[in-house]
Amino acid sequence: MRPVTPTTRSSLHPTLLTVTLALAACSGGGGGGVAGAGDFQTSSTGLEGGEIVSLGGEDGVTVYAGTAARGVFRSTNGGGAWTAASDGLPDAVIDPLGGLARVMAVAVHPTTTTTLYVGLLRGGVFRSVDGGESWTEATSGLTDLDVRALVLDRSTPATLYAGTLGRGVFRTTDGGGTWMRVASGLTNQNVYALAIAESNPATLYAGTPDGVFVSTNSGTSWSATGTGPTDVEALAVDRFDPTTAYAGTNTGGIWKTTSTGTTWSSSSTGVPSTHGVQALRIDPITTSTIYVTLDGGGIYRSTDSAGNWSAVVTDLHFDDVEAMVISRADPTKLVVGTDGGGVFVSGNGATSWVTSCDGLVGGSVRALAIDPAVATTIWAATRNGPFVSTDNGQNWTLRVTGISDFELSSIAVATNSSTVWIGTLGGGVYQSLDSGATWTARNTGLTDLDVRAIAIDPTNSSTVYAGTDGGGMFVSVDGGANWAANNSGLVNQVVYGLAIHPTATATVYAATRGGVFKTTTGGTSWTGVNNGLNDTALNCIAIDPSNPDTLYVGTVNDSVYRSTDAGDSWRRRNSGMNADTIVSIAVSPSNPAVVYAVSPGDADDARFPGVYVSENGGDNWTLFNNGLAPVESWAVMLSATTAFVGTTGGAFVR
Repeated sequence: MRPVTPTTRSSLHPTLLTVTLALAACSGGGGGGVAGAGDFQTSSTGLEGGEIVSLGGEDGVTVYAGTAARGVFRSTNGGGAWTAASDGLPDAVIDPLGGLARVMAVAVHPTTTTTLYVGLLRGGVFRSVDGGESWTEATSGLTDLDVRALVLDRSTPATLYAGTLGRGVFRTTDGGGTWMRVASGLTNQNVYALAIAESNPATLYAGTPDGVFVSTNSGTSWSATGTGPTDVEALAVDRFDPTTAYAGTNTGGIWKTTSTGTTWSSSSTGVPSTHGVQALRIDPITTSTIYVTLDGGGIYRSTDSAGNWSAVVTDLHFDDVEAMVISRADPTKLVVGTDGGGVFVSGNGATSWVTSCDGLVGGSVRALAIDPAVATTIWAATRNGPFVSTDNGQNWTLRVTGISDFELSSIAVATNSSTVWIGTLGGGVYQSLDSGATWTARNTGLTDLDVRAIAIDPTNSSTVYAGTDGGGMFVSVDGGANWAANNSGLVNQVVYGLAIHPTATATVYAATRGGVFKTTTGGTSWTGVNNGLNDTALNCIAIDPSNPDTLYVGTVNDSVYRSTDAGDSWRRRNSGMNADTIVSIAVSPSNPAVVYAVSPGDADDARFPGVYVSENGGDNWTLFNNGLAPVESWAVMLSATTAFVGTTGGAFVR
């Protein structure tokens, strides 16, 4: 993925896949009198995983992980367990518009692994000399703080190069004390990747949207290379041969040069062109073995110097792999970072993988559910599996036994507490009958396995509704043993949210990309109810549990609408909002005037709006992010006393 600015990431665009993940929190969120409560507090103990943007450390023992939302984590056992290492990365690294300075790059001293540097998007460079226990800003002379790439000269570790998004390359020769711009000849100043030739460190490669540039004098001057790759996202140089390098592009292509860039040849045989390249890594001993990680496409390996590639067939259940490090002492040891699934480790050359997120708090929460019988039991659907908290969100436990599809989209809990359902994108639905201890896939008759919303009849837990991404509505009346499509009148069959009337449970509302549809017959027939709804591309729907004729919908492009007549008419209610995209809404069960709505930010600007609170039923809204990490918010639920918010940086409570 290419974070030129925080909003160019695909997860922010409302029409793309991840913007619509896990909107179950919209379908009838509970809430409470928490409008005047204090600030949000982090609620991520045990909630592990999250988005890993960068990795550093090649000795097979000490590894550092740079995240999208939680700073830096350190492992001293090859990625087996992690400790937060972000003290001294202050709020100053957060952009004034609200965009978090993502840890885009990590460079570790080759022998003194307690010395390392991180490159931050909109934050510059920070240095630590104690393994991340403390950090010092190292930006003197660095006139562009949008740092995308960092490389370190292993022969002279005080020499580093920073690739920036706007002013090219900077060099320091005193360990970040001062920087000098070295961009002469770089006709494109957006540098997405840097690589240094270990056997001849005066030779550097820079990847830009216009292709690869090469310097043979330590960055003093640069020259465009021959015709070949453009839109370059990743680079790697043969450890022993500075003339041999590989480039990966945003369109999925892989290119190779054996002439320091004078000529390039396409080397993508076996690699799908539908996924952009995230990282390229060369085996430090057997340099004919190369790995490439893809944006949504997993990991591929070549054993013939990029002549041919094949997918690494593993039990790695996450295919959006953003970063990789290989141990120089034992190249069979690999660590990869994923977009939402945290870290995975292989000790056998990528033959098999294990999840390794112990201590890596801040999992990416895409949906929330409150146990209707025990309000202090909270469920979170993350990109690392379902978590449960039994102490009002203070501590979390992962419950994944039986689950093989981890792209969770939605979650719902029955009134008996022990029955829990999750919806996934690609794996259909899973049911647990023992409070998440074990899970079973329940997909008989479910012909569309991309399930975006799930809801349980509150008076009869045998009746379950599943809204899918194109297949419409499926209903099970036998506890998930069988499903049947119920789409009569459902003109738009891309369903993103569900809301069930709390007492007249045959009345169900579906939020689709074609507006609101209503059934009063348990799904056997549907009618569009969109009068006054100017934007019918919907993300979610919530029903007021105290007055079920009042409903709210969150739209893709026009914020919030409210109906007070069971959907017969709608009026826009966005006073005080500066966000168009609303992905989750919750109404208080004890005070219907209190409504929460969350937004991950709009696609066309650099805002991360976060949480909006209304104390008058949606007539007016106030942005309230006090205590929240400045990351994308995706889900909200309310109990009588507590507000829960799910973000890409974990869970928060108020």
